[in-house]
Amino acid sequence: MKLFVFTVAIVVTFSSFSLSTAADLGATWSASGTAELDGITIAVTRDGGADFSTSPFDASGPNFSFAPLSDEETSLNFSYNSNLSIIFSSPVERLRLYLVSWRAGTYQLNRSFDLKSGSNFTRSDNEITVSGGFANGVIEFTEPVSSLTILSSAFSTSDFSRQLLHLGKSTPDSPDLQIPRLNINGGKIIRSKRKSVTVRGTAAGSVPIQTVEVRVENEKFLRADGTSNWSFRFQPKRKKTRLTVRATDQSGVTSAESIVSVLMERPLLVGSSRPKSARQIIF
Repeated sequence: MKLFVFTVAIVVTFSSFSLSTAADLGATWSASGTAELDGITIAVTRDGGADFSTSPFDASGPNFSFAPLSDEETSLNFSYNSNLSIIFSSPVERLRLYLVSWRAGTYQLNRSFDLKSGSNFTRSDNEITVSGGFANGVIEFTEPVSSLTILSSAFSTSDFSRQLLHLGKSTPDSPDLQIPRLNINGGKIIRSKRKSVTVRGTAAGSVPIQTVEVRVENEKFLRADGTSNWSFRFQPKRKKTRLTVRATDQSGVTSAESIVSVLMERPLLVGSSRPKSARQIIF
């Protein structure tokens, strides 16, 4: 029996496994058994069976829940009785092999892997066993993969019954977007004795701030001047006015709303004094 190096990503979905948090990529296939995956070239050869072809399948269902792809994913169509060899132009980390309608039998792989999601198959060492029905799911390889072989217990030179395999990989997790932080100069209470009051502050986040908005009492939000350093000028119509401030960054993430109260004070009489503990901020 001729041994072929087959590098492929099989995705097996089991409800007991947690879902992937990283973005997932699927290979782009041609009928000749070649593919491209995130800039890496994949070459598949066979021993036994008939020529390769390609077919679409739905990789968005529950069997592929660990690393779902599209509902019209193009995959490699190969004979059930083929031994396969896959070689990558450079090692692939977190490689996934998607099993699509794999038939009863055993499939011996040349490297270790983890079952991630799927149905109708089990693992023993580096071997997959499909005992009945059709196996669909995802497996993930624990180490970077540059080559892989898959040997079928149904190996023969004839062509009978076909099934699909697909390769994929995860991309590094996107950095968590930080909720913008909003600061209002002067604290939660601002005192003023002027007809027009300017409230100032700062805003920052993991990406640049796009807008800062201020709402006076229950009116609609209005855009403040500036972003990372912002200001908002208005004329209070009452002794105490409540302002609500929020910031939104360029990715669309909005901060928690901050509240500040503006208190209007009558002008002080000449010679009058205020307790030293009283706080007065005049804009």
